[in-house]
Amino acid sequence: MAGTDASTEEPIGRLLGALTCFRDLNGAVLLMKPTSAPAGDEKGWRLTGGLVGFGEPLTAAAVRAVKEVTGLTRELTQLLVIDRVSEGEDDTFDFVFDGGLLSPHDAEQVVLRSQAAGDQPALKWVPLGQVHEHSYSEHESLVRAAIRAVEAQQASEKKGKPVFVWCHTCHGTGFEPA
Repeated sequence: MAGTDASTEEPIGRLLGALTCFRDLNGAVLLMKPTSAPAGDEKGWRLTGGLVGFGEPLTAAAVRAVKEVTGLTRELTQLLVIDRVSEGEDDTFDFVFDGGLLSPHDAEQVVLRSQAAGDQPALKWVPLGQVHEHSYSEHESLVRAAIRAVEAQQASEKKGKPVFVWCHTCHGTGFEPA
């Protein structure tokens, strides 16, 4: 997608996250428990992804993180959500890409792979209605914004209208033309 390959060649004092929203045929989303999450933290689950490296394009970071965490090689082109996670000197932004629907085989394999690799983040499929049980409210809002963006894109594509990129901030959710 044009405009999503911004690189971080100049230090900008910000952390950038490249996340991916995968869905299965039952409407569940794939969440990961980062290895950095405190032990016993039941709410620390989030969309798959990682930090954008210095000079790394956003889409390349998302593709790399997907490969590292799930073992899948995916082309990620559709930006769904831009989330301003924190403000101030250390602004943090998460960019969420559409990972699409995974086949039942791929959906099962990514979880089995994470269970076999002890040094990798744990992965699990969570029904959309249960995300609040596994994620903090801010991240649950991000997941829901990503799903709404997917639904808006699907409706737009069917009607021949422009696709929208959803912007999710601490202060609410809106959308802008891509």
